[in-house]
Order: sequence, then structure tokens, then C-alpha cells
Amino acid sequence: MAGGAQLLSRLSWRKLFGRPADSQALPDGLAAQMSRRAFAAVQAEVQTLLRERRDAFAALLETARQLDWPPLEREKLIAYGHFYRGELASAFSRAAAWCGGTVEAGSGAPFDADLFMLAAISLFHNAQYEDAWRLMTRLGERSSALAGRGDYWSIRSSIAYATGRIREAWEASEEARRLVPDDALVAQNAYALAFRLPDMAAFERLRAEIAAGRFAGKPNAFALATPILAMDDYAAGFRIWEGRYAQEDAERYVNPALPTEKRFAARAADWPVGRTLLVSCEQGFGDTIQMARYFPLLTGLTGGRTIVETQPELLPLMAHNFPALRFLPREHGKAPAVAFDFWLGSMSLPYLFGTTADDVPARPGYLVVPEEARHYWRERVAQMAAGRPRVGLAWSGSPSHRTDMQRSIPFATIAARLHDQVDMAFFALQKAVPAARPDNLFDVSEELLTFADTAGLVAEMDLVVAVDTSVVHLAGALGKPTWLLLPYRYEWRWSLEGEGNRWYDSVRVLRQRAHGDWDPVLDEAFGARLIRQLAQRSC
Repeated sequence: MAGGAQLLSRLSWRKLFGRPADSQALPDGLAAQMSRRAFAAVQAEVQTLLRERRDAFAALLETARQLDWPPLEREKLIAYGHFYRGELASAFSRAAAWCGGTVEAGSGAPFDADLFMLAAISLFHNAQYEDAWRLMTRLGERSSALAGRGDYWSIRSSIAYATGRIREAWEASEEARRLVPDDALVAQNAYALAFRLPDMAAFERLRAEIAAGRFAGKPNAFALATPILAMDDYAAGFRIWEGRYAQEDAERYVNPALPTEKRFAARAADWPVGRTLLVSCEQGFGDTIQMARYFPLLTGLTGGRTIVETQPELLPLMAHNFPALRFLPREHGKAPAVAFDFWLGSMSLPYLFGTTADDVPARPGYLVVPEEARHYWRERVAQMAAGRPRVGLAWSGSPSHRTDMQRSIPFATIAARLHDQVDMAFFALQKAVPAARPDNLFDVSEELLTFADTAGLVAEMDLVVAVDTSVVHLAGALGKPTWLLLPYRYEWRWSLEGEGNRWYDSVRVLRQRAHGDWDPVLDEAFGARLIRQLAQRSC
């Protein structure tokens, strides 16, 4: 056969995957199921096996060869095997050759619907969201092979959402619900999308059906909780969010190496005296900074018996601010080599202390800059700013974030606004600063070694203007005047309307009025309002 459909010889299989393994290395039930010579018959078992034992890949391939699996079924085993082992680029490469992923739709290339789905999902999980959308939208006449599949419409919805196409995401979600009306994941995605549109009638209907147990499958606590939190119902939202520990993708949120039986799942009133607590910082830098406001409360709760594993980049800043706690560098997937009685994820701290939207602690600010960093950045910024007003900028986040295309602003759009403000000194508060930039934008990213440095730089600003990244949390925790440029109905922690928020008194929220419409927000942020704000500096 031509192209990706070539029959792999025994030699080529050994070249790709090493010496054949003993088929007895496979679980007995799986080895027996493989005699059916079809990947679909063993897909669930293969997924479980390869996530637990990556080295079982060779045994699977050798068993399929010995049983003389058909070429297409072997190719599925190889491609999905790469995917389950986390080798996303290899999974896409293998799958694309069988689904037109590398050629224009309508050519004579082979097409297999299952491998098309794998190619799209591999791109999605590899944060290649626009590439995944292009693949989804160039099917042409081949779309008929997928039109009746609920999983196709579900992943199409997720990809559209990641690229900021909210309406297209909703339409695909509705088609998925029509095809698989009892699927919990599909219902939960529709629930989140209805909130983002917003279609509150659909949202409330789905919310009631989910709460009543209408759908089959495990609930996604993160998806269910965030709209509730956005509506400022923290008591219910954080209670629902506690369910994230039981999700199939829980390792995205918390360190999977921590023992399940030692997780503390109660409230602070139930804490046993004399025990040691490990707090595992989860998700991103901003989440850790936001939750650090609870660290002083932990000291009182545990009598000083608290250990925090956090991102290494945050260690100097956190250790300086909270000397009563012991900090360790977090290694996701590896348990810290310390003794502890119980642990919990850092995003459980609001639940632990019974936080409501009206009693979030430490809103005015709770971090200070280490003296060494403060001294360095005071002199450095004064030299560059030369007496001009100072504005810190962050216009983009991590491209791997699944909604980064919604929150980030193209640099060219920001740069055009800076050309009109020649009497101001702008400082990039992020990495990845283009070399071609306005003369009044300073790039000191190579000097930002840890968040202690970033905090020192932020402290010297008159104002911070940023999209929704860790910079906003850091500036708010320092009590620095900050303008957050926020997409429409984007993030639970900033509520739904108004310039205020529940977490930082110094942060003002400038919100999009419609999905993707940045111009009014930027007109306000870089127009007369900016001049008025900085005029107060000399008063």
C-alpha cells in the first residue's frame, strides 16, 4: 500500500520499537482479547495498561504482529499507543497519514475516521489549537464519515472554544448533545458554554439536570464549579470543586504522587491538633500566588506544622514572606521526601477555611519584595525610566493554556498603542518580548530569574496593565494599582460585572463587552484614563 498505509515488516517494527517483548508480559485478559485482531476490542485496556506501564508498548506490538493484525488495525495500535504514552507529536504523525491530515481534503489519500479523531485530539492536547481547527474544517466530503459521531462534535466544540470561537463551540456542542444526550462530559461542556455565551436559560436547565444525576459518567468538578464561583456563590462553588480529586484527569490539578488516603477533606474546625499538613500548590503560578493569602492562617491552624511544596520559581518570594512555613520545590509526579500526616491541594484552602465572596482574606495585599530584589530594581528602573511615569505591561500568557487565545492580545496591537505614549516608560513584565518593539518599551526579561525579581520590578511601577496571567495576581498581592484586561465572561475569580473583584482591592477589571472585542477595552486603557491615572503620580 502507498504512504502511511505501508505494511510494516518485522524488521521495521523492531527498528521502531526495539526487540520484541514476550507477549506473556501482557495481562492475560488483554492478550486473549487481542486475538480478535481489532484495536477497538482492546482500546480501553490498552489505554489503562500504557498509562501504568509505558514499557508494555513493545509487548503489545509484538503480540499484534504474531497474531497477524490487519495493517490498519496495527497502525491504530501504534498511533494510539504513542498518544497514551504522552508522545503527542508521534501520535499525530502516525494518525495523519491515514486520515488526510497532511494533505488537502478531496485528494486520493486514505481516510480513517478513528485516526482522524486521534490526529485532531493530539493537536489539541499539544496546544496546537489553530492547527487542530484547520484540520477540523477542511474535511470536505469526508465530513459525512464523522457527522454521526458524538465524539467528533465534542472535540470540535473543545477546539473551537480553545481558539475563541464561542458560537461555533456552542453549535458543535448542541450537535454532540443531540447524538449522545446522556453523556456527562458533553453535557458539562454545554453547561460551561451556555454560561459563556451567555444563554442562562440553557445554563440553568443543564445545571438542574446535572445536579439530578441525569447524565452517565463522572462529573467534571472543575467545569461544574467555575460558573458557580463566577456568580460569587463561593460556598457552593468551592464545595463542588473539591470533587476534582476524583476526576479522571485529576493529575492535571494535583500532584498524582500524593497518597489518596492522606488527603484532608474536612474543614479547619476538624483539624487534629499536633499533626503536620503538606500543602501541594496546584495549577499555575497565579493560582499559587492567589492562595498564598491563606498561608498565615495555616500557621495558626497547625501550630507551625505546615509544609508547602510550590513551583521553584516562587520559592524565594514565598519563603521570604512566610518564614513560619517550610517550603519545598514541587516536582509534579513525585512525592516530597518529608514526613506529613495529611495533605491537600492549595486550591482547597478557600474550602478549608469556609471562604465566602464577602470574607476573602488579605484583599489589600499580603506580599512584600525581598530587600535585595527591591534594591536592585529600584536602581535599575530609575536608570531606564529617567523620570518618566512607569507602566508595567503583560499582553500574553502561556500558549499552552487552553484558553490563551482568548486572553492574550497580539503584540502588534499593543505596540501600536504605545507609540502614542512617548512620554511614558513601559516595562515588559513577561517573557517572549519581540526584538522589534517601540523605543519606550523596555525588555528586562533575561533579568527576571524568579518571582522575587518580577515582584521587585512590579513594585517600581506606577501602574500595571495586564491580561489575565500571574502578573495580575502578583501585582494585586503587592497592593499595586493594576488594570486587568479581561475577555468577556472569562474567569470565575473576577466575577461577572463591574471593575471591582473579590480578591484584590488594587485591581480594577476592564472587561470586554463582547467575545473577542478588544478595541473598546484598549481604547479605555491606553487613552485618557491612562493619562489621568499617571497624573495622580505627581500630585
